[in-house]
Amino acid sequence: MSYSFLLLSGGVGSRINIGKPKQYINLNGTPMIIYSLMAIKEIKEIKELIINYPKGEKKNLKKFIKLSGIDKKITFVKAGETRQESVNKMLKKVNYNNLIIHEAARPLVNKNTFLNLINAKFKNCGYMHEIPFTVAPVNPDTRLVTGSLKRDNLRNVLLPQKFQTQPLKKAHKKSIKNNKIFTEDACLFVENGYKFHFIDGSDTNIKVTYRSDLILAESILSTSFNNEDNK
Repeated sequence: MSYSFLLLSGGVGSRINIGKPKQYINLNGTPMIIYSLMAIKEIKEIKELIINYPKGEKKNLKKFIKLSGIDKKITFVKAGETRQESVNKMLKKVNYNNLIIHEAARPLVNKNTFLNLINAKFKNCGYMHEIPFTVAPVNPDTRLVTGSLKRDNLRNVLLPQKFQTQPLKKAHKKSIKNNKIFTEDACLFVENGYKFHFIDGSDTNIKVTYRSDLILAESILSTSFNNEDNK
């Protein structure tokens, strides 16, 4: 089965605030974005790469692509105003019936991360991880706790995720029509009437959002992480 690979790389790193997009920050001497590219470089099932970029960063992105030595068809797409808009724009460039979505801000992945996802029995699925802490629904305006949530029924949404292309396109179209905004695609998919399964992911698959995440990511990368059969 052949896949398109959508790599979200359109953020500007406003929460890290170091003067450049966070996906270009060096982690142990290697730009963050390179880790995702190297992880999928030799996966034969992935036939094309569709990658987005922030305004004015296309030239820099091409330099990192060249540095990775990746030999796949590549399409560049300017980032949208939101994550949902970015994915929707990238979907229009997809040439295969199945796709994988990942984000450059999750560098702690390797080849097995993607092969395990590709080989999972579910057609639409993604990595998730148990939540090790208690969460509660609240009203941010009144600062009142409004109830309780069963931790066993909750999961931390990770990436990558895989989808059948046409159902995901239809789900995005419905969201636009109904003016509904989502911050990731599994919930968008389910809320528009489709089934999505989860497979167990690794607690090391963190998203780099704050400066403290940079320290944690470098620490994990300093271990034998990339030699493990990471889920």
